[in-house]
Amino acid sequence: MVGPKMSMNTQRNNYIAEDFVDGKSIEDLAASYGLGKRMIHRILRDKGLRTEDRKVTLSVRDRQKMKSQLHKSIGQRLHDHYFITKGMTRAMAAEELGISAKALKGIEVGSNPLPLTELQNIASFMGTTIKEIIDGD
Repeated sequence: MVGPKMSMNTQRNNYIAEDFVDGKSIEDLAASYGLGKRMIHRILRDKGLRTEDRKVTLSVRDRQKMKSQLHKSIGQRLHDHYFITKGMTRAMAAEELGISAKALKGIEVGSNPLPLTELQNIASFMGTTIKEIIDGD
């Protein structure tokens, strides 16, 4: 038996909770998801999260996994493009890119490597060039 489909808001709220635990600030979450800070607080509270639930420091393993600030900024631009510009969820964007949602999350936070072929796919998805993605234009 297949359970009921998860609503778009439920999926969004799950992503907000994940991003908060991963270290994004309330202000960043509000800007990324196009919601007010009060709504972000309400969503986090409904998910049972408190400020203490946030990862305050990166573990040694996570620091080793972090590729570079450039990787992270490319990931943030990709997130903004699919979520804000296109109104897509991470799962929808991942499917269009031909990768898993977990792999896309890794690109967004800068922990997954970005080989040239992946950058080409991202550039095509965003309707831009690799140079513009790297330069931040």
